[in-house]
Amino acid sequence: MKSILATTLLASLAMAANPIFNETPYDECNACLDDALTKCKGDLETTEFAHCMCDIAPNMADGYKAYIDCWVDCTFMDQKQSNSIDEVANALAHDHASYCVRFLPDEWCNSFDLDDDTKEKYCGGTNSSSGNNDAAGSSTDSGSPNAAALTGVPAWLMAVGLGMAAANL
Repeated sequence: MKSILATTLLASLAMAANPIFNETPYDECNACLDDALTKCKGDLETTEFAHCMCDIAPNMADGYKAYIDCWVDCTFMDQKQSNSIDEVANALAHDHASYCVRFLPDEWCNSFDLDDDTKEKYCGGTNSSSGNNDAAGSSTDSGSPNAAALTGVPAWLMAVGLGMAAANL
């Protein structure tokens, strides 16, 4: 009996302590993100694991695909509950980008609109505030990057994914 209780308690603590993504208000979303981490082998504090969670080219890695699926599902859960897609979507995108830039700065520092604190910490500088739009459709005017820029997914692909997810609702 004690071992069953201990196992259940440890499992619930592990879900709440996802080392990349902060907990969202949705149990299904948290479970999906935890499962996404299982798509990659080894220690998450290695470049090999980061490639699995972060590589988008030339082919999406398994962990990254799973993260994108979760991102879409979590965004729709949030939209249904709060009529907003920004809070959870942006938080997940920020968590993902913050992890990826730590291990893959060459790929992430110059390719994504990271927030100034993350850019300073891992890339040695901050974003310019010129207000120019990049290919993902983000603007640096607001100081808060959009989800498309942080996830490394082009805006058109994100729109297709969101449309496909909406069709499955």
